[in-house]
Amino acid sequence: MTPIDLRNETFDSLASRVTGDRAKVLHGMRCHYGLRFTRQGWAVRLGMDYLSIAPRITELFQLGFVALDGADGRKGLYRVLYDYEARAAIERAIAETRNHQLPLAL
Repeated sequence: MTPIDLRNETFDSLASRVTGDRAKVLHGMRCHYGLRFTRQGWAVRLGMDYLSIAPRITELFQLGFVALDGADGRKGLYRVLYDYEARAAIERAIAETRNHQLPLAL
């Protein structure tokens, strides 16, 4: 998501994108709130195929519903955010983007 895309978003519009497999992964991760795992670790924990879950975690991270919280070697550790945490982080990012002058594309 580019800064321009983010500037035009709201928490509710981002939340509306969490459907289907994204919603399934988010719900599964929220059942284990507070835990941090690599994408492979989450696949094992949730009993899902790595190739199915890894892109969903990345998408949820990009949307702001999952945080990168440390590393295990060269692999990132991801943890889920509850809506109130995600809303605060997303609204902060949107405000920062709106407060900065964005370069014009030529």
